[in-house]
Formats: sequence, structure tokens, C-alpha cells
Amino acid sequence: MQSIKNRLFIVFSVLIIAQVSLEAQTELNRSLPIDFHSSYTTDGFVNLSGGSRVGSAFVGLLAFQASTETENLGLWKNGHVKTTVMNTHGGRPSATFSGDFQGLCNIESDERTFLYELWYRQEFSGSRFTVGVLDIGAEFITSSTASSFLNSSFGIHSTLSENFTSPVFPHTAAGMTGNFQILKNCALAVGIFDGHPDDYSAHSHNLHWTINSDDGALYLAEIQLSDSTFTQFSTNLKLGFYEHAHGDDYELYGDAQTISRGIYLTLDKHFTSSFLGGGLDAFLLGSYSLQTAGINYWFFGTGVKKNSVFTSNKDAAGIAIAIAGLQRTSHGNETVIELFYEYRCLESFSIKPDIQYIIHPSGNSNLMNNALAATIRCMVAL
Repeated sequence: MQSIKNRLFIVFSVLIIAQVSLEAQTELNRSLPIDFHSSYTTDGFVNLSGGSRVGSAFVGLLAFQASTETENLGLWKNGHVKTTVMNTHGGRPSATFSGDFQGLCNIESDERTFLYELWYRQEFSGSRFTVGVLDIGAEFITSSTASSFLNSSFGIHSTLSENFTSPVFPHTAAGMTGNFQILKNCALAVGIFDGHPDDYSAHSHNLHWTINSDDGALYLAEIQLSDSTFTQFSTNLKLGFYEHAHGDDYELYGDAQTISRGIYLTLDKHFTSSFLGGGLDAFLLGSYSLQTAGINYWFFGTGVKKNSVFTSNKDAAGIAIAIAGLQRTSHGNETVIELFYEYRCLESFSIKPDIQYIIHPSGNSNLMNNALAATIRCMVAL
């Protein structure tokens, strides 16, 4: 516990210094054709009871991002380039303490520095194409409201992230996506990705990209619907299908099955009224594995987030539940209940206390008691 206190003190000191340098970085971005951004996210984590064992950990994620438009470089119009390099460090809350399957810390990873994304995007009238090293969450699946929560399943549904090796943080992969505007409020997104990202124990920096027939491929197709006809109620809906062809040399959970496929749904709903103040955001997540070599056959998640709880445009609070339907395991389904409060202290600095209760932690073969975990997340973005 003392170690966490010392690290949090260092983090707060760094954040205060970073806030002072924000204006200087803004001036630099204005003078160059390339935009630079950086962020530092830290989690002070304590597993209070249950799980693998009681204990604490510190987790950190440092990110550097550069982006530009081809027109700013004196080239053609509507071209965009972006790259992000990350460093992850600290402990492993799920692997070491809570023992959960879905991943209660969405920045947990091995200690390493790696290329997270590097892509080029070309936009046309109503369409865009992207190619490079990608995270599927940039184009598919994710909910803008659910992403406020810390559990990984509120980002990418566990049926996609846990049943096979998906190109998601921290293991992104080479891929290509397209997004086509079909109607005013309807778009079609399609994508193909390397089916078996390279071995990160041998290539920890993610600079060795190989695509061959043995890797197989991940295919996604998604219909994206939006409706803001009524200003008090806006809706965003994603309906998708995925298929993962493992390749000849790929086995998971001891199963030689070579195909995983499924369907998913992501729904965001925003409610605005004088009674709700800053508004209320709700989400619904669901996915079902039609065929899989993994153990997670279905997933369900839902929750709400309230903005401007005590102060206008400076704070938010949310509560959500996520259930991973598991088979071929003695644990039963894993359920996560999460509650958070977030306060933006400065323009670029926020703090987020978070509580998660995990029913039937299923991250390893041991039968464990229900886990109760607390996290304080601090984030600075420049």
C-alpha cells in the first residue's frame, strides 16, 4: 500500500508539471503541419477480497501520438496519417490478484514499449478506407458510453477478445477497413485483419509484421445506424458479424477447430431533459458465438452514465454490469458489476475512483471466491 502511495505522489507531481506545459505544446502544434499528443494513465489497484489473493498493484500506460493530413504536407486532399507508440508498465491486477476472465483493468499488459497503431486513411465522398496496423475498436464494436468504464469487456466484447487472438490493445495487427455511407443515417463498415498477430514474446515492440496463409484472417462486417430526429433522444446502433479463420497451425484451448464466428450488437442511447441536467447516457451490449474454439459463448452488458452529477461539465458517474457466458469450465458464468465517479480537476487532468465486484472469477482453473476490487485512475492528456 505504501508503494502505491509513493507512486501516486510521483504521478500527481508529473501531472501538475504536465498541465503547466500544455500551452507550450499547443503552440508547437500550431507551428507544425503535424499534431503531437501525449497522455499518461495510471491505476492504483487494490483487490480487497476474494479472487486469487488480496493485494495491490500499480499500472501505468504512457502514449505518444502523431498525426497529420496530406493536404498540410502540400499533397492531395482528404488523406490522414496517424501513429501511436505506447509504454505499459506496472503490475497485472487480473492475472495476479482478482483472477477474473474479462479483465478488470483495460490498460493491463506486459511491461514493454510497442507500436500500437500506424495507419493511412483516405476519405472520399461518403466513404473512407484505412490500411495499416490497427485496433478493431477504432472502427467496429465499441460504445462511446461503455468505454468510460474500466473493465475490458466494456470496450471489446469478451467473445471477440478472449476466444481468439484479436487485434485489440495491446496486440494490434495489420489490417484494412472500409466504411461506406449507404443512407443518410446508415453506414456499412467492413474489415479484414491478420488472423494471428505475431508472437509478442519474440517481437515485443510490434515492428515485425508477417501475413501468410497459416495465420488465417479475421473478417468483420457491421451496419451502423444513427438517429437524432428527436433532439432529446439520440441513438447509435451497431449490428455486426465476425469470422475468425485460425489457420492450419493454430489451436486454442486444446481444440483443433479452425473457425470462430458470431454476431454482436452495440447500442448507445442519449437522453436529454431539464430534469436530467447534463443528460443521461445508456448502453446495451450483446454478442453470441455461433461457432468457437474458446469457452466464452455469449456476452451481455448494460449500464448508464450520468454527466454533470455535482458540477456542470466537470464530473460524471456510472454503473454497469457485464456477464460472460462460459462453457467447458467449472466456474459458471462470470459477472462483473462496476461503479465509477470521474472528476475533471484541470483541463487536461481527471481522476476516477472505481469499484468492481466480480462474481465467479474465471481467469484460471482455480475455483475462487467472489472478488471485490477498488481502483483509482488518474489521467493527463496533452
